[in-house]
Amino acid sequence: MTLLNRKVSVLVKFNVLFVMLFGIGWLALAHWCYKVLQSNAQEQVMSQAQLIMDWAIATRSYTTDEVETIALRMGAKSNTFLPQAVPDYAAVATFRYLADRFPGYQYKEPALNPTNLLDEPTPWEKNVIQLFRANPEKKTDRGDVPEAGEPKYYMARRLRVEQSCLSCHSTPEDAPPSMTARYGRTYGFKWKVNDVVAAQVVIVPQKVQSDKARKDFLRLSAYLAVMFVLIVGIVDVALVFVIIRPIRTLLSRTDLISKGYVVKEHVRVKGEDEIADLGRCFNRLQDTITAVVKLLEHTKELQ
Repeated sequence: MTLLNRKVSVLVKFNVLFVMLFGIGWLALAHWCYKVLQSNAQEQVMSQAQLIMDWAIATRSYTTDEVETIALRMGAKSNTFLPQAVPDYAAVATFRYLADRFPGYQYKEPALNPTNLLDEPTPWEKNVIQLFRANPEKKTDRGDVPEAGEPKYYMARRLRVEQSCLSCHSTPEDAPPSMTARYGRTYGFKWKVNDVVAAQVVIVPQKVQSDKARKDFLRLSAYLAVMFVLIVGIVDVALVFVIIRPIRTLLSRTDLISKGYVVKEHVRVKGEDEIADLGRCFNRLQDTITAVVKLLEHTKELQ
């Protein structure tokens, strides 16, 4: 015998059906919501990547305009090369101080012919730079990192050689002696103005996006669960006072009449809805039954 056929209160049946309907609706909604949250999380993650990129551009510009000349002059006096004068070093080094605020993010400036071999690109980074070189109109690129292991996204921006770069990267003879003494005379030279030789790259593990989407999904689920409990509670209270309690009153009165008791007091009726109409009909039926009982008693007395 099923739950709906057994002697179970209307309130319990209603709650069971409501939970079933909510569960079916939630399964359909959850699939759609999770996809939307994943997409929103990816956009937010890439927006943060763009923020890092913009910050790096500002750091490079400040280094070029305000720091480079002073640092090179100071280095020349002490015959020491100060890497703080190099825009890409300044951007990469400064990002390390922000790494705690952007866990999982990486910022790099790989170059095809770098002065510092630590800036040598990986195969896929080299392909990105070559993409910029082959498509002069293309300024940015984004996509999945084609490497084994943890899935990652990347955002890249091309870096063109500017006139100010040639003071260090034209020929070994024209470069500051302190720089060639530190990095050698083999790498990082023969750059030409407007050539794309490097790229700014922000790398974001997909786990950052997945974790954010999962947290948002759990938060949404918690909100919906609380709303569901509140709605069910409010509906249950309304159901008890508007339907169940009046029906129980009618049921109790009917039981008394069926056992032969004469009930003179009418059921209290309020409102103009169906439950109120049912109460009025019951009162009329009660009056009719009472009149019939009295008539039968009177007839019996006459006999």
